Amino acid sequence: MKRNEIGEKILLGLYDLFSATEIIFSRDSLWRKMQRLGSAPDRNSFVKSFNSLQRSGFWRLSKSGKYELTKKGMTKLERLGFRESIKKQKWDGWWRVVVFDITEDKRAARDALRRKLKGFGFYPLQKSVFVFPFDCQKEIMALADFFEASENIEYITAKALGEKEQEIKRFFNLGRN
Repeated sequence: MKRNEIGEKILLGLYDLFSATEIIFSRDSLWRKMQRLGSAPDRNSFVKSFNSLQRSGFWRLSKSGKYELTKKGMTKLERLGFRESIKKQKWDGWWRVVVFDITEDKRAARDALRRKLKGFGFYPLQKSVFVFPFDCQKEIMALADFFEASENIEYITAKALGEKEQEIKRFFNLGRN
């Protein structure tokens, strides 16, 4: 794997490490997270790429001894499409249903995916079934690739949701569309 590919994986590893308000992390926490998700390069390559990204200005060492994402780092994450929430569109009357079945041995990925869907504003219909009123297939496929769970995630478009539809419309402030 080339150094810039490892660097991109490291940046993507940051995606689930912090919330929108949290931009401080440790090198070891990032390394452990990447290992849990099975996307960590060997330790030596990781350290070299991590240091290269720091020299490139994506993060800096803070006074507390932790790393802090810079504006340049945030911009890079946005370009990669993982920091922006899904933009609201005019509702077309179709529901987007995300269904996943990720095994226990990938629990960290499953839980992180669930947190991200909630963070994007999806309605949790069940533990592994989420609903959204706007087209987001590209973003969901990017998340599936990131969590290496493409075979375990289905993106379904549906016209109706059954008994909970009115409740879900209220959740999204869609009124009686």
